Amino acid sequence: MGGMAITTGEEPWLTAHADFGRVHVGGESAGANIAHHAAMRAGAEELGHGVKVNSLVLIHPYFLGGDSSESDEMGMALMRELVRLWPVVCPGTSGCDDDPWINPMADGAPSLAVLGCRRALVCIGGKDAMRGRGKLYCEKLKECGWQGELEIWGADGQGHGFHLLSPTCMQAEGQLRAIAEFLSHG
Repeated sequence: MGGMAITTGEEPWLTAHADFGRVHVGGESAGANIAHHAAMRAGAEELGHGVKVNSLVLIHPYFLGGDSSESDEMGMALMRELVRLWPVVCPGTSGCDDDPWINPMADGAPSLAVLGCRRALVCIGGKDAMRGRGKLYCEKLKECGWQGELEIWGADGQGHGFHLLSPTCMQAEGQLRAIAEFLSHG
């Protein structure tokens, strides 16, 4: 086996150092969608081993569907392209408007009230073509009866994933601080 240890039980380091009752789930762009769905599943099922999702961090979520009248002309062109590509990413989809994998606010999507965490942070770029959907997610989360604490952090004038292109700009550093503070107080 080339030096690999095979274990059949608990991981000693995790057992000694991890707090499974305080797990944080997060992601960026499409990873934010995955994190959202993981937290939804945590609210719908028992995870076992004492695992509880405490916090959810969504950085520039890749939510599509419905009207996004906030976008400028370039943003609308990007939105049309993203909507066109969704059936390639998810064959057999019914489309962005009613597919809960890309539009968690779609009619027929599971209720956001079952989101399985007690805190959520949503980071939105002020020029992100999908910012309207991120804002709508926050509104729906507030309205649905979810009992958690919601924080929203915005980067005025910045697009989707701006911090990857300019990781040392003031707003990228501000976003990182907001995420670190959110996680450290959870």
